[in-house]
Amino acid sequence: MYLYFSLRWINLRYHLFLLLALFTHVQSYATHIVGGEVYYRHISGNRYQITMAMYIDCYNGNPDAISQDVDADFGVFDASTGVLLNTFTLTRSSPTRIVDKNYECVKPPSQACNDRYIYTKSVTLPNNSNGLIIAYQRCCRNIIIDNLTDPEGTGATYWTLIPPPSKTGFNSNPVFKNYPPNFLCTDAPLTFDHSATDVDGDSLVYEFYHPFTGASRDSPKPTIPSTPPFNRVVWKNPYNTNFIIDGNPQLSISRKSGEIQITPNKVGSYVVGVRVLEYRNGELIGSTMRDFQFNVYKCEFDIISRYFIPNSQFTVDGLFFCDDTVKFNDQSYKAIEYFWNFGDLTTLSDTSTMINPTYVYPSDGDYKVTLKVKNNICEDEFEQVVKIRENISIDLGPDKIFCELDQIGFIAKHQYDDATKTIWTDGTIGQNRLIQDTGTFICSAYFGDCQATDSIYVFLDPVDFSPLRDSLFCDSVNTILQVKSSDAIKIQWDTGPSDTLAQLKVNKVGSYMVFMRNENCSAMDTVMLYKLNPLDIGDSVFYCNEFTHTLDAKERLFGEYLWNTGETTPQIVVTKKGRYSVIVKEKQCVQYDTFNVRNKTINLDLGPNTHFCDSIFKKLLIPNKDLTSIQWNTGSQDSVLIVTQAGTYSVLLTDTLGCQKSDSVEYTLTYSPSIDLGKDTSICVNTPISIGVPDYFVKYFWNEKEGNHMLEVADSGFYKLRIIDEYGCEAEDILEVKIDENALPNYLYIPNAFRPNGNGIADRFPYTKTIRQPEFHLLVFNRWGQKLFDSKDMSDGPQMWDGTYNNIMSEEAVYAYLITYKACNGRKKVEKGTFHLFR
Repeated sequence: MYLYFSLRWINLRYHLFLLLALFTHVQSYATHIVGGEVYYRHISGNRYQITMAMYIDCYNGNPDAISQDVDADFGVFDASTGVLLNTFTLTRSSPTRIVDKNYECVKPPSQACNDRYIYTKSVTLPNNSNGLIIAYQRCCRNIIIDNLTDPEGTGATYWTLIPPPSKTGFNSNPVFKNYPPNFLCTDAPLTFDHSATDVDGDSLVYEFYHPFTGASRDSPKPTIPSTPPFNRVVWKNPYNTNFIIDGNPQLSISRKSGEIQITPNKVGSYVVGVRVLEYRNGELIGSTMRDFQFNVYKCEFDIISRYFIPNSQFTVDGLFFCDDTVKFNDQSYKAIEYFWNFGDLTTLSDTSTMINPTYVYPSDGDYKVTLKVKNNICEDEFEQVVKIRENISIDLGPDKIFCELDQIGFIAKHQYDDATKTIWTDGTIGQNRLIQDTGTFICSAYFGDCQATDSIYVFLDPVDFSPLRDSLFCDSVNTILQVKSSDAIKIQWDTGPSDTLAQLKVNKVGSYMVFMRNENCSAMDTVMLYKLNPLDIGDSVFYCNEFTHTLDAKERLFGEYLWNTGETTPQIVVTKKGRYSVIVKEKQCVQYDTFNVRNKTINLDLGPNTHFCDSIFKKLLIPNKDLTSIQWNTGSQDSVLIVTQAGTYSVLLTDTLGCQKSDSVEYTLTYSPSIDLGKDTSICVNTPISIGVPDYFVKYFWNEKEGNHMLEVADSGFYKLRIIDEYGCEAEDILEVKIDENALPNYLYIPNAFRPNGNGIADRFPYTKTIRQPEFHLLVFNRWGQKLFDSKDMSDGPQMWDGTYNNIMSEEAVYAYLITYKACNGRKKVEKGTFHLFR
């Protein structure tokens, strides 16, 4: 008994846990959301009105969960790269209850309750050359959905693409006219207008699409959606994009009108994606996608109008039937009275009140058949298009004859666009077929079970002939042109109406054209007859001095050229005297010509322009050979000109053949600069000085090493400065610098330790060398203030301390010093401090 109670308690706790988890899940996830779509409307510039319609289950939806979706967070992405560009948030308005029934005489199911919330805002979007994707994501869908795998773990992405204005201009996407159907009923035909309007007037095409998932259980309402491309929902077997809902007939949509038709035959909930594609100038630029949960119920009707035609095939555009006599089978529910209208516009007698009537149609065509039924409670109407295709035929047009193989390439098509299937003998599917080959092409078009077939034959029939050959004649023209053709039935030369034979005798150069024709095609050929032009590269020429001369053998159609220079072009350029010849070959003809170039050169070169420093002396010499005249601009006519002044000098020479040549040269003059480094000087030890000159010149050389205009000197020696000015003129000076060994610097370096070990390095304090300056005075004290060393007491000995006191080496310790001396600036200086003696 105790064990039984315990097991029941454990089982009860387990179910309570599941209920709590389910309640928490409802509050966290979006199981109250049953659909949505996103719109955008261009306002101006980069400003858009963004709108999202969200559909909420107001019967099963938890109020707390519904309240969580007051705001919707959107992401803006680059449509090509998926990079996040911006985010924005939309806030919803008050809901609108969807009350449309879409059925006559039906009692709406009590659980069929949907509200429509509108989220909208004007936003400024980035100007992006790839276009933009705006997206919102929410998880999760209802657990009751029948056509998805794991619906409670499957979210939704509501998104749209805004094309780049640079390619399409500014755009607004289509807007669906009607709310989605609030509910569907089993065994009741539904025709629903799912069309849209577009403010831009673009062409619209409708289709079902594979919906998108988004968000997750762990993050059911992300502030930033995941990066596109987005994932698709996973269909539950056997459902797919072509089989979304159980029905007979199945769910279908008209690509042209957007009209949806279905007769569901199974209760359930199904996710459906309906998309309207937007085309502009034949190019797809965008779409609007509606993701919605279709709920199918077992409804209670007062009456239902419905009929069926045996052996017909259902399509969204109507019922195809292959006979003119149609038997209509009533499938209505609770009907008492019937009224049929068979849609035959050729007569007024196309009606009936029978339950299952038969009607004979006068011809093939599309007829809208309406069945009105009623009982004591209500009346209902059902209509659909019946497509009679008893005598249907298709026409691909006449057979095609082409005269050239590259001319083949045309579209063969039949005239009906409502065929349920069109197939060509090579397996090509579709109403249109691009033909680029010869042969017989057969097309079969199926209108339900009705079939129509046609064929088209494509073949080539070019004029068969041997092309005429161009000819070159070396002297006179006398030849016969002959057309060689196996099927030319008509020949006409362009030389005159009477020239219609295959042979034509000619005795003139020129172009001759002949036209030929067989039974189906025509052809044309042209021949050129040339006569060799005389070769003449000109008469001999004479040039003075340098020259450039072009020899031209003239461009010829078949010309081959060989000059005695080795060149093979029609033209050559010569710059030297001599005899030039060319051989020109045109096919079988050969010509030869020569040309002589004479030349006399006067050699004259006065040299380069020159700059002189301080003075000018230049001798200009003219070789007096075969000259009749020498004329300087100074007035001199001598062969030698002595130049001593700055200026430009030119000369004109004339020889015995009358050739002339001139040249000129310019001489400039400036005076060399002067510099002064000052008087020789002495400097103190470790006290450098700067010597130099003002920065006026181009280059400075100190002791022949290039440097700056100033030099810092710390050592004794001779310092030579050579300068060069902008004209290349030079100047130099020398300064001697000496170091006064007893002239101490303004600041002495005092070491902080020394080791008197006899190695000659730092054996004395503060310096190894003796300072001879009379003003220099060194005192050393131990730590108790006892004086150990006084340089004034060492008149004959060194002035530096060797570390001893009374000839005994002092112990290793710290000692104090006091130094007085005369600095380089003439002032008395005092230095004091401590140092370490090491042993």
